[in-house]
Amino acid sequence: EASEYLARTNFKSIVEWITAECILNRPDDPLGFCFQLLEAKIDARGDTAYAPEQPTEYVRACYAEASNLADEHGVIHGKVAGGGGSIMGMAQATAARLGVFERLVKASRAISETLDPYEATSVIVQETCAIMNADRASVFLMTPDK
Repeated sequence: EASEYLARTNFKSIVEWITAECILNRPDDPLGFCFQLLEAKIDARGDTAYAPEQPTEYVRACYAEASNLADEHGVIHGKVAGGGGSIMGMAQATAARLGVFERLVKASRAISETLDPYEATSVIVQETCAIMNADRASVFLMTPDK
């Protein structure tokens, strides 16, 4: 009976969504935050009856937002609601990301300066190693016969 209720109402998706939102936002008061989340969804629903598909859409939207907040290494830093993060910390993170993007632009320019494919490949390896702080890299070429 309980498992049928959980399946019929899609309750596990509700819990997954609330958990993901808390991780993404990292509120100082998770109970108040969850209350506000639920209240906002109930208000947005208006007079429409609860639909079990809604929580799945909430989860998808939350994960999409999380992927948009991921840095170049795939780390999700979150939005940090409720004063959990400092302005200095956010400024440092933004400066670090800007530095990586500047290095990518510089690498793109260096690669585009050559017309020779072998020289371009060498520049790609050098620039990739510099950006990734690696001491070496390998390039695999695909030919039509393989």
